[in-house]
Amino acid sequence: MKPFDLQTWKTETAKNLQSIGEWLKRRRDRDLPYVAYGALATAALYPVALAGLQGVTQTGSAFTFLGTYFGVATAASAVGAGLLTNKIQEWVNRADDLREADIEQWVDAEVSRNTDLRAALDAILQAVDAIPAAETRLPESDRAE
Repeated sequence: MKPFDLQTWKTETAKNLQSIGEWLKRRRDRDLPYVAYGALATAALYPVALAGLQGVTQTGSAFTFLGTYFGVATAASAVGAGLLTNKIQEWVNRADDLREADIEQWVDAEVSRNTDLRAALDAILQAVDAIPAAETRLPESDRAE
């Protein structure tokens, strides 16, 4: 048996990378719907978090300007809306370092395992016309994929 040295490592890595294009295509086909959903949900939730922050700044309550959010999210799923509301409060509480990436990571982690959250997010995405808005901003070549 040949010893495992740097050259063996490089050779085996190069051999494994011969099919990298196929692997990336499989991952894209498998993961793209989740990536796209996470992007849409993040784009829709970030303004809600900012409105909550504005409410705290102006009135002391994160929920001053979130009546529309409550109506849409709660109509779809009271449980999902409650979970979102708690998370929005958490994001608002750390407003000095609130980033869209934090929202994206949370959505990615939670949405696949919580159907109530998914129902609330689906209703929000529909209410704000997120999918048509995203489609109009995609280059034509990306829409077919």
